[in-house]
Amino acid sequence: MAKKYLSEILERLRKALQQINTYTELTVQMTVEPYARGKAVLHFKKLKKDSKAISDEQENSSITLVDPQGVPVQNQVAADIQELFDLVPQEHQEKLTITNTIKDGCKKYGTQYVLRNIKYTNSHCKKNYRAFLIKALENDWGLELQEDEEAKQQMLRTQAEEAKKEEQKYEQIRRIQTYIRELPEKQRRELEMQARLELADELEGKNGSLAKLLIRSQMEQIILRKFNGKEREGDMLPTKFLQRLRINSIAD
Repeated sequence: MAKKYLSEILERLRKALQQINTYTELTVQMTVEPYARGKAVLHFKKLKKDSKAISDEQENSSITLVDPQGVPVQNQVAADIQELFDLVPQEHQEKLTITNTIKDGCKKYGTQYVLRNIKYTNSHCKKNYRAFLIKALENDWGLELQEDEEAKQQMLRTQAEEAKKEEQKYEQIRRIQTYIRELPEKQRRELEMQARLELADELEGKNGSLAKLLIRSQMEQIILRKFNGKEREGDMLPTKFLQRLRINSIAD
């Protein structure tokens, strides 16, 4: 089973390097530079057996990691950090103390951690931006803000999904209504008779437009059951859709 988490990957790499360093002529050193939650840049350096790094003049250099598009990972890290600097209010962007605070935070916590705390600082800091940012980083005050944003995004996704489902149901009703209108007269009357039989108790004492509405709705329900492969059973259409049917004319 493939390893998923960074800690598991690092553990396997450390064991592999231990084997290499013990049983081969090579000595390889690995250093880990976290830059986001669950992400890190891995640096590998070939060493001499006395643990001194082989110089560049000896044509040995550290390995450069690349992403699937072939872009060096370190370049992406630099781009991520630059985005953090861009979030800082303009009057603080040129301050070396702010720059160092962000860089140190990225090395210690990762860029996503720093990102949410910069956003929190921007929203809540009234004075002394650097001191507030340091406190936010130390206590991860931005976590609640991030969770609120994620909850809001989830709510929007849920609303969009529900709206899509409702539209699909409405479109299904429209197709059913068209199907019924285009039925031959004989089949349409047979369908109406089946609807009347299924609604015998509900139709008792009712007549006029209300009875016609109930019959029309039941006819649609019967067709829906057939479309869904359920000839004799099925949930009634949602009330909101039955209400929409009221605007349609009732066939005489």
